[in-house]
Amino acid sequence: ITEKDFAFVDDPLVRKHLATQANVTSYRTKTTTSGFNRTTTSEIQHSAADFKYRNIEYEAGKEVSHTISIGDTVYIKDYSDNKWWKQTFKPEETNEEDKPIDVKEEYKQLEVKKPTYKKLGEEACGNLTCYKYEETIPGAGIRTFWFDKSKYLLRKDEVTFGGIKGTNEYEYDGIAINAPSPTKDVPEGRSIYEYVGTSGTAPAPAPVVPPEFNYSVPDGE
Repeated sequence: ITEKDFAFVDDPLVRKHLATQANVTSYRTKTTTSGFNRTTTSEIQHSAADFKYRNIEYEAGKEVSHTISIGDTVYIKDYSDNKWWKQTFKPEETNEEDKPIDVKEEYKQLEVKKPTYKKLGEEACGNLTCYKYEETIPGAGIRTFWFDKSKYLLRKDEVTFGGIKGTNEYEYDGIAINAPSPTKDVPEGRSIYEYVGTSGTAPAPAPVVPPEFNYSVPDGE
């Protein structure tokens, strides 16, 4: 994706940021929500050959859930013995709609959403200096975001729903998602997602499998 794909955006700095961001292949997101005692760290690493994902949830600073997905294989940490449940899904078990979002296509859809951008100045973001903008999408509310002045990468964004504010901080270095060990197989007839956030061998009632966990390589990646 190039800046030409964002010709509908008037601001040249935002065009440069969107084109840069759309071509990122690995990043880490730290999410906090006001009023809640839980934070989440997510990592994504993808290439033409593979798609990797990690999601860790913390409650009061303590890790309470850790999921890794590499291709068609999912790992979930069991805190009772520090081993990882492991389950590999067959290709036919993943529906087309369950595939991960094609980030590049999502950015291309911005033209349909018709966002507007307002520059709010410049601010420090960590050791960097960032441009601060406000994005408004009809029917979707307002998002405030910061991208750095050197690489034009997204460093932070905030979205407010009512009185609740969600904050995401973004990092791009040191992303290395690998298969964990030691592992143990999920019992026959059970879904690995029954073990999310549990300890020991007794699974919770089987929930609906979240589609975002059923990763495979998107077409065109």
